[in-house]
Amino acid sequence: MQKKVCCIFNYPPHYRKSIYELMDKELGCDFYFGKNVPGTLKAMDVSSLNGFRKKFRNIVVKKRIIWQTGVLKLLFKNYKNYILTVDTACLSSWIFIYTAKLLGKNVFFWTHGCNGKESSLHRIKNKLYFGPSKGLLLYGEYAKSILMEIGYKPEKLYVIANSLDYENQLKIRKSLSKNETYKKYFKNDFPVLLFIGRLEKKKKLSMILEVMKVLGEENLNVNCIYIGEGNEKDILVNKAKKDGLEQYSWFYGACYDEYEVGNLIYNADICLSPGNVGLTAIHSLSFGTPVITHSNFSNQMPEYESITKGVSGAFFEENNLESLKNSIKDWLKKHPTKNNELVDNCFQIIDEKYNPYYQLKVLKKAIFNEE
Repeated sequence: MQKKVCCIFNYPPHYRKSIYELMDKELGCDFYFGKNVPGTLKAMDVSSLNGFRKKFRNIVVKKRIIWQTGVLKLLFKNYKNYILTVDTACLSSWIFIYTAKLLGKNVFFWTHGCNGKESSLHRIKNKLYFGPSKGLLLYGEYAKSILMEIGYKPEKLYVIANSLDYENQLKIRKSLSKNETYKKYFKNDFPVLLFIGRLEKKKKLSMILEVMKVLGEENLNVNCIYIGEGNEKDILVNKAKKDGLEQYSWFYGACYDEYEVGNLIYNADICLSPGNVGLTAIHSLSFGTPVITHSNFSNQMPEYESITKGVSGAFFEENNLESLKNSIKDWLKKHPTKNNELVDNCFQIIDEKYNPYYQLKVLKKAIFNEE
């Protein structure tokens, strides 16, 4: 019997555990993962996948994967459909995609696609790379629209979105309630801003402290909790002390207890992500808290699309402190308390699109033309 899908993925990130387990169950996938990638992503326990077959070594140069050892021989196994997650820097994938075409096999790329800032040369390279594939599984509608503008056929483009541990989060949602965690810690009743994710320079988290200071000068005091670790933590801690914001800043550290995280997010007023937002948006909306991030979508991660302006969050002009301040003030004026309607607005997009069941539907449609 021919296996339905062979998945050749750079790495098994922990946050994709739910979708991979659903693919394992529903699609009969075989999984091959790289042992190593640039960065600090937490890995999932692949033993939970019945279809896990092997880990291979990524050869990485200058933080880019240029070769995946041992994957080419998978072309000659009894598979018809393949899903890959590498980009154009990977030489082995160039050989893979063109050989698969010659063998009459289907390759799908699970990819960001493009962001609209690519040079003409980069676009040509992408077309040569993606051209022989059966389809592109894209994270967002923005990438799809750009690809269509530059000549890609819409029937080859599928928006698969992204997801976290949806089933577990649904269970946690039912137990969430308003509590006095922040009142006890900060010893005040000020609105609470929140950031969850890696504390990295590209997230522009110093802007949170800057806007807190400006808001305080305008008699709108706010607190902020930072959930996560990263190389910017000490810089942020020192800045909070220097700017007199230490008593309003809670550097919580990393937390992998989803129940604990859910309560912290649910009881905050706004999730603030001054840089690119990524999965921070999905995490926050999953537990009922609106998100504010910047509006330069060519510099954003695709998860910004989960935010509906005025309904489950807001956007400000990138790198503009005044615009960020006004977005926070306007939001808190319109939503002095976070009521059930607002919480439900946040849940809605997660339940409709940013969950593994939606992703499975997209995979079935793309690979097997199932509606």
